Amino acid sequence: MNQFIAFPFFTFFAAANAVIVLKQKTLERICLSAAIISAPWMGGVWIKPIKFDFRISYIFLYAAFALLYGKSKHFKYNIKYSVIFPTVSLIFWSTLTSLQALDSALAFGGAPAVYFTHLLYFYTVFMAVRKDCNVDYIFKSLFLGLFYTSLLALIQYKIRFFNIGFIDRGYYTAMFWRPRSTFYHPNSYGFYQLLVLPILFRQIIIMFKSKKNKLGTIYSLLFLMSGFTLYATHNRGSWVGLAAGMIITTGIDFFRRGAKKTRKTVIRVLLIFCIVSIAPLIRYGPRIYERMFAGRAAVTKKVNSRLSYNVDAYEQIRAHPFFGVGVGNLMFYSSIIFTHNLYLLILAEYGIPGFIFFLWYLAGFLRESKKAMKAKHYYVSNMGTGFMTTLIAMLIASYPGPDYGLTVQVSGHLWIIAGACVSLNGIYRRSLKLQKSKARQQILQQHQNEKANIEGNVTSPPLTQS
Repeated sequence: MNQFIAFPFFTFFAAANAVIVLKQKTLERICLSAAIISAPWMGGVWIKPIKFDFRISYIFLYAAFALLYGKSKHFKYNIKYSVIFPTVSLIFWSTLTSLQALDSALAFGGAPAVYFTHLLYFYTVFMAVRKDCNVDYIFKSLFLGLFYTSLLALIQYKIRFFNIGFIDRGYYTAMFWRPRSTFYHPNSYGFYQLLVLPILFRQIIIMFKSKKNKLGTIYSLLFLMSGFTLYATHNRGSWVGLAAGMIITTGIDFFRRGAKKTRKTVIRVLLIFCIVSIAPLIRYGPRIYERMFAGRAAVTKKVNSRLSYNVDAYEQIRAHPFFGVGVGNLMFYSSIIFTHNLYLLILAEYGIPGFIFFLWYLAGFLRESKKAMKAKHYYVSNMGTGFMTTLIAMLIASYPGPDYGLTVQVSGHLWIIAGACVSLNGIYRRSLKLQKSKARQQILQQHQNEKANIEGNVTSPPLTQS
């Protein structure tokens, strides 16, 4: 199966799922759901002049944006400083760095064009979500994309016949022992799961807490299946990042006030997951241990320190501190394939200002997640915890590897999730304002009624008779 066959096939497949499985009725919802479902998939048209891969997901994304723009009024919620300004700054600055890069087309296609698309993902989700029911289909679209991506990865891991050229064949032959998936690199697939699985885990908690046991069970099975394919990536950064994020935020659940019911549900779900995972851990535990502590020497027969990969990045940061060398251009200055540290990689390719803009976006996302976590509504609070888990996991996993930036599919999900987070906060804040407004109206009406009763009870003085 080549790109000419796969491109229309997956396009139709994503749209059909949006209609049949998610039961979307309006065209804008169909397009947005299909865009999110197909976001993790490779495949598209390579635009050679700017070295940009126009992918399946973008067709639906642009259509959804065009249909939604100006159609629905935005609720008042300040997103400029948390998401819009830092992303626009990244687009502007990466354009400047692209102009002075050795390969300007590679730099332009790898940063300005990518961040523009990410901003479009965010803004389209933000425009689409207006009510509580709107949030649901965003998350279901996200999980449906995870299901098909994990299912394909599982099939490819067990049946090598399905290593079709459209996905990855002969490109990373040095990593033949890892499963190929819908990403060029297994590390990227692991990082994608790192971003989505915490959101799925929180949905499981919410479903069981809301007595929606059937959907909770389906989500739990998806979590377990995806967890196995996460193991199959052998991506240590994703393992450590996801585990650390889950431990930190789950720990918060046990110390959070007024979260007694949530704690009980979390304990039950974790207990079930631990029991189900006993057999796989017995079977694959030695391989996990080997990968974590001795796997590299066993597989590659070559011991290299990760610190040695960062030497070239340090040199280019000192040589080009302001503009950097341009996105994707560090390889022209390096004796090593790439730097195994996202923060050093961004400093080397974007320069110090670009790194600051990236941290600004992460800080904005952190602020929005924290707002959601503090919400008194259990749904918003749990999802805020999921967003926080995703962010913590991403920050930790990015220290030993640059997997976030290897493919467009991975980084785009950070903006999709941010769109859901900001929209959820906006809906919650609006509901609080409506509740306060109704409470004030009730108090005012009560005062008016009391005043009317007092005036009605006062009798008029009798007329004097002459």
